[in-house]
Amino acid sequence: MSETETTPETPLSPPQQGAFRLSIPMLVVLIIVAVLALYIGTQVISVLYNITVPPMPPLPAGARLQSSTSTAYGVDDWTYSAASDPCQVAALYTAEGAACRISPGICEGGVTVGVSGNAALVARCFGQVDFSIFTMQYEALINRDAADANATQLQLNREIFWIGEGRQAEVRSTEIPTLTP
Repeated sequence: MSETETTPETPLSPPQQGAFRLSIPMLVVLIIVAVLALYIGTQVISVLYNITVPPMPPLPAGARLQSSTSTAYGVDDWTYSAASDPCQVAALYTAEGAACRISPGICEGGVTVGVSGNAALVARCFGQVDFSIFTMQYEALINRDAADANATQLQLNREIFWIGEGRQAEVRSTEIPTLTP
């Protein structure tokens, strides 16, 4: 007694009315939504990155940190020493877009002259950097090192304005003599 069970063959039935079908207009809408989400996401990520890692003011090559204080997030004071000539450091800040006031009679031919004895203020530079939706303003006080006339003591003060444009310091630029090798 062997009975074989057979299943009735059913022809392929047409899709039911409620079945999901990807159409061309829906595909276009999905692509537009994905591109828009990617664009907005990159903008948000850029802002978040700049909040967590704000930029530093420019520094001369080989600058060594001596001390630092922070009174609030984005409000910082640093003291650096550098083996560079103070007038060349002032020229660096001018090249970076800062406006510098040079003490008269100190810089000639791009190097420090006419200073003896104790440390002397060579230049005061003010700069501003716009990044993401924020603004950073900094001030660099460039002093001749008391121990080495060809070295620099640099005091940097930075403030980041987290709500966009900050206070605008009125700065009058004094031209720095051109450096010749």
